Amino acid sequence: MASTRFLLILMAAFAVACAGTLSTDRQFDDAVVAERVREAMRNDADMAAYTIGVTVREGVVTLTGVVGSGNDAAKAGRIAETVAQVGRVNNLITVGGSRER
Repeated sequence: MASTRFLLILMAAFAVACAGTLSTDRQFDDAVVAERVREAMRNDADMAAYTIGVTVREGVVTLTGVVGSGNDAAKAGRIAETVAQVGRVNNLITVGGSRER
């Protein structure tokens, strides 16, 4: 009985430790994905003219900022969708800005 109890406690401790690692790994992955999306925006001539905010949580990319046209807002969403490990894009970019940095 004591050995079974010890084994259960050990397994629970291991599960908690792994859960923390998975969360940390996910945060790291999200940071990498965010940087890749930012890089893709910088590498596009149209998007480089704007300041696009990029956040990622559990693979969901949220884009924010102001662009000059609906086409540019849609293009930003399409660019983000092409980045590896992006599960979904929440495009909150609004239209109404100029192409100034």
